[in-house]
Amino acid sequence: PASVKSASQTTSSVKLSWSAVSGAAGYTVYRYSPSKKAYVKAGTTEGTSLTVKGLYAGTKYTFRVVAYGKTSGGKVYDSASYALLKTATKTATPTLSKVASSSKGKATLTHTNVSGETGYTVYYSTKKDSGFKKYNNFKADTTTCNITKLTSGKTYYFKVRTYITTDSGYVYSPWSAVKSVKVK
Repeated sequence: PASVKSASQTTSSVKLSWSAVSGAAGYTVYRYSPSKKAYVKAGTTEGTSLTVKGLYAGTKYTFRVVAYGKTSGGKVYDSASYALLKTATKTATPTLSKVASSSKGKATLTHTNVSGETGYTVYYSTKKDSGFKKYNNFKADTTTCNITKLTSGKTYYFKVRTYITTDSGYVYSPWSAVKSVKVK
């Protein structure tokens, strides 16, 4: 295939899709195994997509997709010709455990530490269900972040999610539940 992309991810699976190869009878997907230092077969399909299951949450993976043809002797591969994708599974959903305001124009958020993340993204709004804007990204293993330059006396709503950076872009976790605080 000319290219392969991750159509969707969960915490335990990655759905891959790719362009069809003229004359191909099917495709075999391989996943790189660091412990074996080799690619291992993850599945075979006659279509142009496959969901690889049984993966670990918040983990980066490298996949190869190889087209094959069929002859009377069986499947024929050109192992030197493949499409490569580096992506990741989603992390677990972070929990926004506390939102407080102890000083003027500032809110402090505390959330759970989720393994495998590159960082966290915080969004805020003055409405509970809409109008959320990105505040900032915070580094991995950050469990407390300060949100400044807020309007005193207003109630703000916050939510957080993790992200993992990969060669094929960002992989985001689901959003945490929304929590609010009236800013001092």
